Amino acid sequence: MTRPDLHLLRRGRCRRLAALRLTTARRRFERSSLALRKAALDHIDRQAEIGSILQATLARLAPGSL
Repeated sequence: MTRPDLHLLRRGRCRRLAALRLTTARRRFERSSLALRKAALDHIDRQAEIGSILQATLARLAPGSL
């Protein structure tokens, strides 16, 4: 193999490794985005539940509700 052939082989190998790293990073980002979205939706659902409980408690404790 001549010197230019080795250079092209190394360049191709580096490109493949870079593409692999990019794909891996993209997958990690997508997974973390999904986890963050799920956590946000869970938080919103929990806040709605707490809000409903608070409203029911306030309605029960309101003057004239006895």
